[in-house]
Amino acid sequence: MRYAMVKEKGEERPKITVSDLKDFSLCKAIPWIRRRLGWREPITASVALGKEGKKPAIEGAIYEVFLSDPSTGLIGVVDAIKGDKVYEFKRFSRGKIGHFRLQLLAYAYLANKNGIRVKEAILLMEGKERLRVEVNEAHMAYVKKLALAVSSAVSQDSPPVVNPSRALCNACQYKRVCLSTPY
Repeated sequence: MRYAMVKEKGEERPKITVSDLKDFSLCKAIPWIRRRLGWREPITASVALGKEGKKPAIEGAIYEVFLSDPSTGLIGVVDAIKGDKVYEFKRFSRGKIGHFRLQLLAYAYLANKNGIRVKEAILLMEGKERLRVEVNEAHMAYVKKLALAVSSAVSQDSPPVVNPSRALCNACQYKRVCLSTPY
């Protein structure tokens, strides 16, 4: 399976997405399965509906901004940038929102790598602020370290060794093709 690469100072790295970072933090095998086996999760009705509809209006914002960092291979499209803030929009509200924190930090990292000095990353659900993260250097270092780990993992011929839980594996869309799960 071939996958996109980026070159930085003579070194090639696979392109990895912000979704890859989120998935890797859940289970290290998921990005490898997508990249190396070409397996994709089916698009659910709620995901499809979430992509439709009107986006929140933020006066002076730039929308749908593609950003990349060749040093890590990380790429992503941030929903909006205004001044020193990045925004992620979710059409539907959810009870748990902690897993969006990494997504916000990754977009802040990418913006900073592209010369946009981001101080805050904001999650809007149904147009209302649900999470605001003050971005700092420790966050940026964490995202870079994680992106490099994902890049390394998807470059390997064998899947990463994981220690999954039975509950996580049973709920996983990738369990049919996972080479790491014992369940």
